Amino acid sequence: MRSQFILLAFLATACTNGSSSEPEAQEPEATLRAMSADTRWVKAEAPTALALLEAPARVVATTPASAVVTVLHDARIERFLVAPGDAVTEGQPLVRVAIPAVADAAARVAGLKARMEAVEARLQVLKKLKAEGLARAEAVFELDNQLGALTVEVRTAQAVLRMYGISDGEAARLDRSGVVPLVSPAAGVVTEVNGRLGAVVAPGGPPLVLVEGPRSARIEASLFGPLPEEAEVDFVGQDGRVLALEPAPVSRWVDGHSGRVTVWLRPAQEILLPDGLAGRVRIAPPAGTIEVPSRAVLGAGEDAHVYVLREGAPVKIAVTRGLDSGTTTLVRGALKAGESVAADASALEAPR
Repeated sequence: MRSQFILLAFLATACTNGSSSEPEAQEPEATLRAMSADTRWVKAEAPTALALLEAPARVVATTPASAVVTVLHDARIERFLVAPGDAVTEGQPLVRVAIPAVADAAARVAGLKARMEAVEARLQVLKKLKAEGLARAEAVFELDNQLGALTVEVRTAQAVLRMYGISDGEAARLDRSGVVPLVSPAAGVVTEVNGRLGAVVAPGGPPLVLVEGPRSARIEASLFGPLPEEAEVDFVGQDGRVLALEPAPVSRWVDGHSGRVTVWLRPAQEILLPDGLAGRVRIAPPAGTIEVPSRAVLGAGEDAHVYVLREGAPVKIAVTRGLDSGTTTLVRGALKAGESVAADASALEAPR
């Protein structure tokens, strides 16, 4: 009886051990399906986040455009032709002044040219006589030297006239007072007018008129990251103007603390803009760009990816990262707006 009991116990133990086995490991797809049940899914959307599509910007002038109108010789102010706030064009007269040095230069040019014509005529006669043996070479040489000296004097007087933009023809029409207009060397707005009518001014004093003009400019903008390739970018100024910009920055700088990227962009067409004009940069991402939560994207560079829910199962999709505000990211890849992506991709890659 005892031996039968032992035998039955042994058989029962053997049967129990034989039926016990380790649970089979689940297939990867089955595991992902199981994990996706606990994952929050959100819809991928076309880009709409203003934090990524717009950025504060301002105009940064690259070349100075202040135009100083003053005298290079003693002069008397006859009349101001503009007032502060007036918009002026390049070459527009701003003030009329009487400059004795100009009157003197104009008179000298006229007198010297008359003498030059007489000497030139006499020189041509002497050269013919010399060729016939009827004039000495010394006489021809002397007249040639006189003509050279007169030429130097004329050019010296003309240099004074050219300082004020006066041609020889205009010099001939000047009256004895030497009153001439001083013109604006650039377009802009008159910001200063100095002096009184009848006052005598000297070189080196305050400018008679100061004109501030627009400048060749660049647009400085602060972004959450580098501009996407193939993006279209424009600048909207506070004055209402809209300018297309070249998407490739002139240069960029990354703030090591905030991670924001400052870029400097050129207008697509050369244009003069007022320095400091505030506005915003608008970014139109290239076709195929999708907006997803920042935590939906894992990895960097070629390893960046998201999980998309397709036929009830998560599918790993490679993407290219774009601008990232910390809450929203722009990506490009094989996904479309309206598809469901894992709001937190790390939940699908937790250790199992």
